Amino acid sequence: MKNVTIRDIAAEANVSISTVSRVLNDSSFVEESKCEAVKKAVKTLKYKPNVVARSLVSGQTFTIGVVANDIGSPFCGSLTQGVGMELHETKYSPIIVDAFWNVKTEREAIQNFIARGVDGVIILGGSLTLKELDQLAAEIPTIVVARELPDWKRNNIYVDNFSGAYKATNFLIDAGHRDIAFISGTKERRDATRRLEGFQKALSDRQLVFREELFVESDFLPATSVLAMETLLAREAIFTAVFCCNDLTAFGACRAMSRRGIRIPDDVSVLGFD
Repeated sequence: MKNVTIRDIAAEANVSISTVSRVLNDSSFVEESKCEAVKKAVKTLKYKPNVVARSLVSGQTFTIGVVANDIGSPFCGSLTQGVGMELHETKYSPIIVDAFWNVKTEREAIQNFIARGVDGVIILGGSLTLKELDQLAAEIPTIVVARELPDWKRNNIYVDNFSGAYKATNFLIDAGHRDIAFISGTKERRDATRRLEGFQKALSDRQLVFREELFVESDFLPATSVLAMETLLAREAIFTAVFCCNDLTAFGACRAMSRRGIRIPDDVSVLGFD
């Protein structure tokens, strides 16, 4: 089958090639009658633009590189879906890579994006250093989402982890809980430490003591969160609620308790931060 070109469209619509180009690129005003003729010709001839050729001319690839971290998680999955939905109505397409919270994989994905000539990068979470992010942003438009970077003065969209944890803890206290366990994310992650700080501040403000025996560090993943809950239960410390640092942690905690015959929320209330 012959590839349809803008020359064919011009002949079909009885307009100049430059007019077709202006209509396709929406670059300048074209008479309505000629614009409609071009659009009709595009539809009649079933024209499909050559993205590679357009990229060579414009210097753009019309792609956005997206680095996700655990795309299977509810939180990251929702963010990725949001990116896709917003790009759907534009001429840009996402290229999505799951780095699985592995900084080496994240760096490799970024380098591949640059080699492909993407027009921008969105990092969902991530572990790159501020220096690496500065170098990347100096080379290509970059947005970091869902990672709090107070010392990075560029495009950064994040959750207020401290305030969210503070409010969530007060919610549990207002529900009557005084013995609240806490399953954290890894201490290397700022979002995890800020959630812990918000939890501790809420306890302090309500004259409750932070108890080390009710604290276990995990890594935001369900499997290790099962082990974290098993650790709590093995200590035989009494708690009526558990604050889980994300929803995947809550899934793991619930699984461990259900294996022990602990009813949720009858015996223990579970709160997941996401």
